Amino acid sequence: MLITTREAAKRLGVSDRRILQLIYEGRMKAVKVGRYNLIEEADCHYEKKTRGGYKPRKKQRKGGKRR
Repeated sequence: MLITTREAAKRLGVSDRRILQLIYEGRMKAVKVGRYNLIEEADCHYEKKTRGGYKPRKKQRKGGKRR
C-alpha cells in the first residue's frame, strides 16, 4: 500500500520536509506520481545517522589569561 509523505512523516515523528530530504538523499524509496512522492508502507523507515556529539570546552586557568 502506498502512503503520502505527510502520512510517513506522522508515522516517523518527523516533518514533511525531512521526509523529502530523505527521499532526495536516497535513504528512503519513493515513487513519483504526478506531483506527489508516494512511499511503500513497508519502506516507511530510515536509519538515523549518528553525529559527533558534544565536546566540552577546555577549562581556563584561574590566572585570567587565555592562550
